[in-house]
Amino acid sequence: MRKATYTTVGTVAAVLLAVAAAWPALHGSAAAAHEAPSVTGAVATDTGAAADSGSSMAQAASTRPRPPFPGWYPQPIGAPIQAHDSLSAAQVAIQLAEKADRGPAQPIPFNHHFHTTNLQMSCEYCHTNSRHSEVAIMPPLATCIGCHRIVGTGLTPIDTLRAYWQRQQPVPWVRVYKIAEFVQFKHEPHLRNDLQCQDCHGPIQDMDRVYQWQNDTIPAKSLTMGWCLTCHRGKPQPTDVATEYELVRKATIPATPPGSETPGLYPRAISEQYAAHRAPIDCTTCHY
Repeated sequence: MRKATYTTVGTVAAVLLAVAAAWPALHGSAAAAHEAPSVTGAVATDTGAAADSGSSMAQAASTRPRPPFPGWYPQPIGAPIQAHDSLSAAQVAIQLAEKADRGPAQPIPFNHHFHTTNLQMSCEYCHTNSRHSEVAIMPPLATCIGCHRIVGTGLTPIDTLRAYWQRQQPVPWVRVYKIAEFVQFKHEPHLRNDLQCQDCHGPIQDMDRVYQWQNDTIPAKSLTMGWCLTCHRGKPQPTDVATEYELVRKATIPATPPGSETPGLYPRAISEQYAAHRAPIDCTTCHY
């Protein structure tokens, strides 16, 4: 069963890399407008064939135009990690992740910056279906090994990753973001309303080691109620969908009959300012 899964994942990864390499040819006119800097030495390997494969993948990723799927890629994209002296870009990325002083140390020094910028990997390639899921999706080990079954041979962190796969043990990643148990949060409505990853997670495209970001323009601390309400109380945007603001624009909302509102459930100011904000601010939006 393990061998079959291993082969299937590898096949899927190979197909995806082939599609990525062919993308500029399929969309030739867009390639020039979206061309990114070339990346050299993006993957370190101990064999010539594997090195050629890694170099080709990095080159295809660095020059292909992005597919037109808003929100799937970090916006804007950061500057790629460069090779230095005798070290490839991948080796430099590993060192940066190991030496980073923000965020919890992880069992494998995964460099988010390298994957999202040098390789321009889609957010949802790893965080599968976060656009439609009620919870954020951490990538299963099979997703990682789909590429690293071949890519990264000779790199110590990749050897560690493969050892977890051989033992069929999940990587014990240290959680970075954790909201209170009494708060209900879904990624789906936020992504549907065109929020970008950086709106909540900060400059994720530049993080060598992922850490919990604090938006300095918001007085409230990250992931607190005030932090969320600051955004919810913002001005409605034309791109918003399935919000009270959109509902009011497209339909006539009947007035609430006097005395029908449950006392204390909603503050009176909320009823008076219905659809005046970008997102709901009543208690039951997050506490239910």
